[in-house]
Amino acid sequence: MDAKALKEITSDISLLYVEDDEDLRLQTSKLFGHLFKEVEVAANGKIGLEKIQNKDFDLVITDINMPVMNGIKLCKNIHEYDKNIPIIITSAHDESTHLLELIDIGIDKFILKPLDMQKMIKTLSIVCININNKKLVKKYKLEKEESCGKVKEINAQLEILVQQIYDRVNKLDISTNDTKRINRDLDNLRNKLHIR
Repeated sequence: MDAKALKEITSDISLLYVEDDEDLRLQTSKLFGHLFKEVEVAANGKIGLEKIQNKDFDLVITDINMPVMNGIKLCKNIHEYDKNIPIIITSAHDESTHLLELIDIGIDKFILKPLDMQKMIKTLSIVCININNKKLVKKYKLEKEESCGKVKEINAQLEILVQQIYDRVNKLDISTNDTKRINRDLDNLRNKLHIR
């Protein structure tokens, strides 16, 4: 997968990028700015956590070793706040001792530093496809709930109309057989419309 194909996957995703190395943060956030719908940055875990608590993000990418609040503590706090936010860790080779702890926390993926473009594209595509799939499921569930609500509302209106017809038929001066037939037809109509 190339960067153009990745952009199609990431273009509707908001990202929080947490990195204490200013040069790396600036360079990488520029790259992310071309891929993601929105990119916000934080210089440490404390600032990152404050941003997450004030705004919804689809994805967090964070370093491990940072001042004030490190990436491990940030990940724990994020998952206490919202377990559904996917997190990717950027980690130097010498930080591998933290990897088991991060796996236990539930980190989605790791990208080793220095950042390799092909590996980063592959990792981002996997995580972002999952994010988009979850968004689609959420969207369809919402649409289904709205449709069900509209159907219930229409059924309630139809029930009122059918009851009004019942009432009018029963007030008419017609034979008992005709009344029974009309009531039976109305019952059939109710059943066809699934009015309960």
